[in-house]
Amino acid sequence: MRNTWIPALLVLALPRVAGAWGYCGAFSSDIVWDICLPETAGVCASSWSTAFEADTAHLNNVLGQSPWFLKLTTPDASFGPGDGRNDVVFTNHATASASYGPVSASVIAQTVTFFPSGACGPRSEVDMMFFVDHAFTQTRENATTTRFYFGEVASHEIGHAATLQHEDTVLTLMNTYAHTPAMLDYPHRDEILGLLAHPDLAGATYTDIAVLPYDASPSAVYLTTPPVLSSPATVIPGQQVVVDDYRVENWGPNGGPVPVEVTYVLSTNDVGSTNDQILGSTTWTSVTNRGVLSSPASLTIPETPAGTYYVIGVNDIDQTLAEAYTSNDQVVFGTVQVGASPPDLALHALVPDRYGGLPGEPFDVTYTRSNEGGTASGAYRLSIRLSTNLVITTQDPEACSVQVASQAAYTDLGRVLTCTFPNITPGPYYVGAIIDVDDQVAESDETNNTLAYPMDVWVDAGPPDLVVGSLSATPSEAAPGQNVSFSYIRENLGYTDAGAYDLSIRLSANATITTTDPEVCRVTVSAGQPARTSLQRSAQCTLPDLPAGSYHLGAIIDVDDAVVEVDEANTTLAPDPFDVRLQLQSAVLRAGQAGWLRVTNAAPGESVTFVRGSGVGNGVCPPQLGGACADILGPTTVLGSAVADATGRATLTGLVPPAAAGAVLFVQAGALRGAGGTDSVLSQVLTTTVLP
Repeated sequence: MRNTWIPALLVLALPRVAGAWGYCGAFSSDIVWDICLPETAGVCASSWSTAFEADTAHLNNVLGQSPWFLKLTTPDASFGPGDGRNDVVFTNHATASASYGPVSASVIAQTVTFFPSGACGPRSEVDMMFFVDHAFTQTRENATTTRFYFGEVASHEIGHAATLQHEDTVLTLMNTYAHTPAMLDYPHRDEILGLLAHPDLAGATYTDIAVLPYDASPSAVYLTTPPVLSSPATVIPGQQVVVDDYRVENWGPNGGPVPVEVTYVLSTNDVGSTNDQILGSTTWTSVTNRGVLSSPASLTIPETPAGTYYVIGVNDIDQTLAEAYTSNDQVVFGTVQVGASPPDLALHALVPDRYGGLPGEPFDVTYTRSNEGGTASGAYRLSIRLSTNLVITTQDPEACSVQVASQAAYTDLGRVLTCTFPNITPGPYYVGAIIDVDDQVAESDETNNTLAYPMDVWVDAGPPDLVVGSLSATPSEAAPGQNVSFSYIRENLGYTDAGAYDLSIRLSANATITTTDPEVCRVTVSAGQPARTSLQRSAQCTLPDLPAGSYHLGAIIDVDDAVVEVDEANTTLAPDPFDVRLQLQSAVLRAGQAGWLRVTNAAPGESVTFVRGSGVGNGVCPPQLGGACADILGPTTVLGSAVADATGRATLTGLVPPAAAGAVLFVQAGALRGAGGTDSVLSQVLTTTVLP
């Protein structure tokens, strides 16, 4: 008996296993069918009868049974229980209920088996009824049909005649309910296994014949044990999971050897397709009828957003093989929790807008920067460089760079960056880029951070490029009027000789050296400078009159812009400050007469103190000077102090003691500056002899 389809049972499409089949009946005698399935009144032979005959052929192909245990005979018009004939008829519920007892209106078809010698023994009569109260069709239709597929319903009822009882634990032909859309009308793997296990058919084998329009084909991936999926609790893209314990079986009707390929996919749902991410595949060159092969597989999880995914095996994913039944081509191994992968920065589609130029000329580079990882990148720098080959490294000269605050996961951002041809050896170069050039980002893949445009650009020889490589002064502090030696390196980094130019050394109150800062030394390079040369030089100059204090020492090469250069940023700043001391002078001192001591470059209005010592050397470091140490030895005597006028002159006057005749004086002046005296300044040591 077969009831009408209950839609909720569609969810029972689980992997099938051989059920614990129930049997009712023995194969001690054949069943000879009396088929009367008329298309017109009084005519039993019809296309319906032919369809029923084809459906019996499938179960007849349990070999070893001779003659076939399901047979056909010439029909007659009689129908009813106990007439000794095995009837197959179209009828209605009312007629069937009158002859066989009440039949529910929901029943589509019914098979009644008579056992004269006891339940489920040898059969004396098998009557099969298809109720015309329901509409049948001889073609498989889709889920919206209101008609039942005769082939499926007939095969189900023939299964009962072949002793099989209902099997509702899995979705099979012998399930109690009809299916929408319909299943195929030949025994499924479970029914075949059930028949082969029947005690009356021990040792039989199943070979279908080409009754239906399909030949040898694998009917998919079956499980003999629950599939195994081995995976970490959270798997990160790039890590592996392992699938195992599955079987591939060819249950096609013809059973010939066929190639089988199982493709493993990562899917957001439990149905695999070519739209899912492919994890890999396993191929068998030949699978025969009921041939079984199994294989474990290690699968690498690709880059994908974090979440829960299904790992699915799909047979013949491209559907290139004609199969008898395709709904059993998939097996769900289980789910994996994919975690967010680290950032993975990469470059794509890099193209320069020019194919050559001079050093210093601009060019644009169009590119796409990507974060192919599952986590935001954080800050990084992208660098455009020129290389003599297609391998871009940090050793290649940089044309420009850009700092990126961060880049979101799974983003591709097209950008344009304006660069400048660097001052490099003339010739062909490849324009390339390095993303995260400073290695600020810990990435899942550090091998995809460079990209080069495959066609080279030509960099011509540009103008000279003059720079000062280094600069220092000896001594690093002096008073106006003292000689200072300045040591420097002047370079021409360009690939063209430079003509004559001047180099100017200046002192600045700030870290920016300009032509408005006081010049302390000038060197004229009248012969110019050859390309690509670096020359160590020095110059002796007298420190001009400058206010006392701490200055920045710097230089400007080609100060008068006599040379056209690649880069006119020609200033250089020395690493150490230069201190200009107070300039101390004195009158000719005579014993018993008036005399004076004077500082000429103090700050207007500041107090200057004059101190006498006993000699020259590393002297005391009084707290009043904020740690500055005097250059005179003790014991010391403060001679007095004076306030500087508007011109910066602070003059101390007084009477030279008569007893001082012939004495040698060691005098130094100082001015207290800054919080706690930290910026205090001293003069040079003045040594003079008192005349009689």
